[in-house]
Amino acid sequence: MLKKQLLKNININELNKIIIEKENKINTLEKKLSRFPFELNEREKLMSVIFISFDQNLYYSIICKNSDRFDIIENKLYDVYSEYSETKNFLQ
Repeated sequence: MLKKQLLKNININELNKIIIEKENKINTLEKKLSRFPFELNEREKLMSVIFISFDQNLYYSIICKNSDRFDIIENKLYDVYSEYSETKNFLQ
């Protein structure tokens, strides 16, 4: 009977160690993920869209996902450079 109890205790201790190890790994991964402003789903990629004015007074890069709508990205540009929202722009 004592032998069974010892084996049971060992198994519980091993399980506890595994659980603690897994919790630590989860915490580490959550910390790493929290540093990034994007959550990438399957088939999504990060990319940079660069806006350059014809007179080259504006050179601005926006990091986005390949699945983001372009009008949303364009509005981010206008949030920073509001003077360009009042002009007629050609985006290529």
